[in-house]
Amino acid sequence: MSERRQWQIDVDLLAEAATKMRDRATAATPSPWRDSPVGDNRYGAVISDTKPGWRESGGGWDETEHYGGYLVGESIRARDRTHITTWHPAVALAVADWLDTGANKYACVDRAPMLAVARAYLGHAS
Repeated sequence: MSERRQWQIDVDLLAEAATKMRDRATAATPSPWRDSPVGDNRYGAVISDTKPGWRESGGGWDETEHYGGYLVGESIRARDRTHITTWHPAVALAVADWLDTGANKYACVDRAPMLAVARAYLGHAS
C-alpha cells in the first residue's frame, strides 16, 4: 500500500472515531457524572446533577429523590463507577477534538497515539 493511501486510511479512521465519540457523548446524560451517595458501596449508581433534555418530567422520570441526582447507571461496582465517572461526556468530547486534530490533513502531528486511541475505541485490532 502506498504511503499516501495509508495516510488517507489513518485520517479517515481518526475522523470516524471522533465523529462516533462526539455523537455518543452528545446523546448521553450531561456531564459531569458522580458516584451516588445513596445505597451500599458495593453496587451503587452513577448520577448526574443535570437533567437530560430527553427526559420528560413526571411519569417516574425524576430519580433525584432516590439517587440524589439523575441516573446514568445503577448496580455498578465501585471500581467501575470510578472509571465511568471520570470518562463522562465532556472528557469524550475533549478526546474527540484531539482526534480531529489528527484527522486534519494539514496537521503536522504524530498520529500514532491518536490512531491507537481511535482503533481501541472503534474495536479495531491494533
